[in-house]
Amino acid sequence: MQLEYAEIVTSKPVQKFLLRFYLSDIPIQSLILISPFVGTLEGSRVSLDNICKKAVEKGIFIYVITRAPEEEYHQQAIDTLMSYDHVELRFNESLHAKLYICLCQDESQSFALLGSANLTRNSIEKNIEIAMMIYGRGNGREILRELSRWGLERLRTLNDTKLVKKIKFQRR
Repeated sequence: MQLEYAEIVTSKPVQKFLLRFYLSDIPIQSLILISPFVGTLEGSRVSLDNICKKAVEKGIFIYVITRAPEEEYHQQAIDTLMSYDHVELRFNESLHAKLYICLCQDESQSFALLGSANLTRNSIEKNIEIAMMIYGRGNGREILRELSRWGLERLRTLNDTKLVKKIKFQRR
């Protein structure tokens, strides 16, 4: 089902979101990745490393909120994120939400994915996942604004959300 501003995604929702971001030529301001578990996504269509490289190339800031890694795959993803200046990394041990937001300079081009899938290869390739893709047009614009406020202002600044790495690069 697809509305003007929303679409239910039942097949590889995280991959759909990442490909939309990665293949986009429109000016993007920031990418917000909120997931308790993060992987490098190596072997999938878009790796975490390639996402970060695009951010550097295009001057896009990436804000990541996840849990502190306990598994090797998660630690490898954290190591990848730590190596990029355009990435802010925060840990929250109570995090269970999965929310991915791409904020574009033209707000009507922005989009978000809210659903069950972690930012891992299993969520892309093996797990049965469902999500809602929300687009920055019509009623979706206000929904995107609220999701962005929740991620960038509320969740990011909770006492239990610990800053691990700041963005080093400053826009000119």
